[in-house]
Amino acid sequence: MEMMDYGFHLFTDIGTGEDSVLYRSGPTGYRLAQVRPHPHLVGPVAVPLTVSDLPAPRMNVAGAKRRLNIAGLPFVFFADDTTGRGNVLCHRYDGH
Repeated sequence: MEMMDYGFHLFTDIGTGEDSVLYRSGPTGYRLAQVRPHPHLVGPVAVPLTVSDLPAPRMNVAGAKRRLNIAGLPFVFFADDTTGRGNVLCHRYDGH
């Protein structure tokens, strides 16, 4: 993430099978969020990490877009209300 200057990384956790997102939290730490959290299954890590125990909100893309615009967040992690899969909606560098 640091080398590519990404603000987040969306992936499927190999240990839990959960759609997950890793993002920067503070100046040197990271935070992990999952569609269905399994904080007790997170193993040893090489960087400072906190794990959210809240499930990803279920919504559609239109709802995620509203949340992104209203909250002023750089991205929104959510579970698609149809598929249940984890998704990220974010602002592009050009502001769209």
